[in-house]
Amino acid sequence: MTQAARRYARLIVVILSGVALGMAAASCSPEWGDRPERAITAPVPNDVARKLGEAEDGQVLEAAVGERFSVALADWAEWRVDESPDFLSHAETLTGPAVDTAAAGADQWQVLVFEVQAPGEGELRLVLGRPWIEGDRMREYRLTVRATARAGR
Repeated sequence: MTQAARRYARLIVVILSGVALGMAAASCSPEWGDRPERAITAPVPNDVARKLGEAEDGQVLEAAVGERFSVALADWAEWRVDESPDFLSHAETLTGPAVDTAAAGADQWQVLVFEVQAPGEGELRLVLGRPWIEGDRMREYRLTVRATARAGR
């Protein structure tokens, strides 16, 4: 390698080192990559008569046979059905990010959709936990459902 080529290679190394140092310093500043997290609203399925959420925890829901309702909750762990009356069927569960971020472990929303199959009264209980850990119960969501026959029948 000639003297000129060595000088040129050193110059490139110095320039690239400076760029790397500058990027490293910039990444430590509070402005680097900061963007406000935006909440992402859970969708409401089209065929759902009522959309419930955190505010309805512990409440009573009166619904008619054939009616579908959803419970939308958000957290970093998974909401799942712990107990459900026989007259309710769990139709589907939708999931997605609750905030506009790529952070691992960020909150996600879950929309659990239920359909009333028959008249009756009972408690729907959802539990928040990590399904891979047996017996993990961080929180509960309870809803008393009073199902009546359809009007006009």
